[in-house]
Amino acid sequence: MTTEKKKIDPANSNSLNSALLARLPQLRDRYIELKRWWGPEEPGPHVVFEDVLVPYLVERLNEASEDESVTRVFDFLEELLASGDQSARNVVGASVLEGLYEDVKSRMRTKALMRPKTRNLAAKVGRDWAVD
Repeated sequence: MTTEKKKIDPANSNSLNSALLARLPQLRDRYIELKRWWGPEEPGPHVVFEDVLVPYLVERLNEASEDESVTRVFDFLEELLASGDQSARNVVGASVLEGLYEDVKSRMRTKALMRPKTRNLAAKVGRDWAVD
């Protein structure tokens, strides 16, 4: 199965959510479950990334750090940061990286997997959290 790279419009929260699901279709069931709780309202990207992507990533990291889906997650995060959009940066920093900082084991494993822009933002988040 190939994953299609869609143009990301970070200013449009639905675009971030759609881009996440396009790049990581294995998250669709988790997303559907989250949507069930939200009813007709569309959850914003902070909620989706924190409540869908982060738990998935932590699970994958705890099962096997050498996983293609983990690599795709970090490629996607780097792409979001490369877009230069502050909204995308906020989602990656506040919802993904801060979420990873809550799980010490995952935080330690992710350092080697992060790409340059993600690593730089993670360092800032780490300083804000006063961890290394």
